[in-house]
Amino acid sequence: MVKYFFIILLITHVVCDFYLQSPEMAKNKKEKFLWLLRHICIYSISAITILTFVMPRLWWEYLLIFVVGHAGIDLAKYVICNCKYVNNTSFLKKEQIIFITDQILHLSVMTFIVYLTKDFRSDILYNVDLKNVLDSFELAETALLSWVIKILLIHKPANILIATVLSQYRPDKKGAFGRQDKNAGRFIGTLERLIMVILISFNQYSAVGLVLTAKSIARYDRISKDQEFAEYYLLGTLMSALCAVMAAVIF
Repeated sequence: MVKYFFIILLITHVVCDFYLQSPEMAKNKKEKFLWLLRHICIYSISAITILTFVMPRLWWEYLLIFVVGHAGIDLAKYVICNCKYVNNTSFLKKEQIIFITDQILHLSVMTFIVYLTKDFRSDILYNVDLKNVLDSFELAETALLSWVIKILLIHKPANILIATVLSQYRPDKKGAFGRQDKNAGRFIGTLERLIMVILISFNQYSAVGLVLTAKSIARYDRISKDQEFAEYYLLGTLMSALCAVMAAVIF
C-alpha cells in the first residue's frame, strides 16, 4: 500500500512538473513571477484532478499539503534564483544544485504524505470503478503503476537530469551538437533506456551491453577523433544507463 501510494503521488508530480511544463515556462518562471504563478496554477489544478480521480477518498488536507508543498518549494527556488549572492556564483553549478535539491524536496513532501497515510486501507482511498475496469481487462494495478512510472521517468525527467548535470562538461561550439542532433540524441537516449528497462525486467542483463555497444558504434568516428566529445559522450551514456537501471530496480 505505502509503495504504490507513493508511486501514484510520484506519477502525479512527474506528469504535472515535467510533461505539463514547457521548456519556455521552465525557463521563464525562474525570472518572471507571473510565469511562476501560471506554473503553480497548472500544477495544482492538474494534480488535484489526477489525485481526486484516482483516490477520490483521499482527505483534502493531504491534497493541500501536496500542492502547497510544491508551490512553497517553487517560490523558494524563485527567490534563490533571483538572489544577488547566488547570481554571483557559477550559473551552471547553481543550475545543477538547484534542480537536484528541488526534486529532493518534492520527494520529501511526498514521503511525508505517505507517512501520514501509512495506516489507511487501500480500498478506502482508491477509485473502486477504476479498479473494476482494470480487473475486467485482467490488469494488475500494481504492475500497471510500476510500468507507468518507469516509462515516465526514463523519458523527459531523465533527459532533463542528464542535460543539467552534464552541462558543465558540454564541448565548446567546435564540438557541440546542433539542434537537430541534440533532439535526435535525446530520442535515442529515451529508446536506449526503454530497451534497457524491458531487458532488465525480463532478467536479460547480458543483452543490456548490446544496446550500449550499438549506440557507441554509431558515434565511433567522432569518439575516436574528438577526446572532449568522447568524455562527454561516455558520461552521458553512463548516466543514461544509471537512470534506466535505477528505474527498473526501484520500481
